[in-house]
Amino acid sequence: MKRVLSLVLLCALLCSLCACVTSPTAVKVNKTSIDASEVAFYLHTNRNIGTLAEVKDAALDQIITATLVRQKCDAMNLTLSKAQKETLKQEKQSLIDSLGGTAAYLDYLNSSYLTDRSYDKFQENNLYYQMLYNAIREKHEDTFTSEYLRQFFSANYIAVQYIAISRLDNDGQPLSAADDQAQKAKAEQALNAMLATNPDVDAIIEEYNEDPEMMGLTEPLVMPRSIVQDDYPFLLPAFDLSPGDFDGIYTTDEGYYIIIRYGVSANYYSEHEDEIYYNALDAKFAEEMAGWKKKCTVTTTKVFDKMNLDNLADYLK
Repeated sequence: MKRVLSLVLLCALLCSLCACVTSPTAVKVNKTSIDASEVAFYLHTNRNIGTLAEVKDAALDQIITATLVRQKCDAMNLTLSKAQKETLKQEKQSLIDSLGGTAAYLDYLNSSYLTDRSYDKFQENNLYYQMLYNAIREKHEDTFTSEYLRQFFSANYIAVQYIAISRLDNDGQPLSAADDQAQKAKAEQALNAMLATNPDVDAIIEEYNEDPEMMGLTEPLVMPRSIVQDDYPFLLPAFDLSPGDFDGIYTTDEGYYIIIRYGVSANYYSEHEDEIYYNALDAKFAEEMAGWKKKCTVTTTKVFDKMNLDNLADYLK
């Protein structure tokens, strides 16, 4: 009975909220309109990545991805089952109960720059994404032969060590010009040490490197391209090196880098074949998504132009 009353109260409160003016369209992806209240959440979750323009670009890319997933699922007649819908309802009710009731739930939504309908949509999106992912896997199942996976492995996995010399202070802020120049000189010294005949790479890393992740390693890091792109973008030049080569100085806003590439051990493939398969599948899904994005039509409205990180609450309708 308590659960029924809670749901009735929730519906009453949400209906009263829906009586307000609906949130205007901010973005259109093909023929799908995305209202400003939904865009507000995406902008809020990206607020710490950089300038407003960078925040909007990141939010727009995520909106496009999520919308295309739903559109592709619709085109493939992929829909949520009754069991999935019931599970979502139960999970939502569990959240409401854990927060202490409907009023607390609405406060939670407001503090997260969410509306109830956006919350429901985002929960559904996770399931739609998985359904589309599985459909792409089935579509390309015959592609992932042993030969294909070995070629993918050869082209997309690297073994590396690196020397990182920071351009940021302890608070993550850029160094002064003088301190930055001193760090650059240190990087040049490290590079000169690497250029010596038969350099002791481990000793040079120990002496010059300032990244804790490289300290104490007994063997190179082995990583797929996807992880390098997401977490170690400064290592992307390693894919252009031959095993046994090193190069630098590569410069980013965060630091100066010298990169050493190695050959991946012969037994790595057999020991990580499942991981390699799923990385290849992820790459194929990303390839499909990139193709869809190139073909889709995206427009933004004046509402999107007016949105900034200080007025997001005005669009939660």
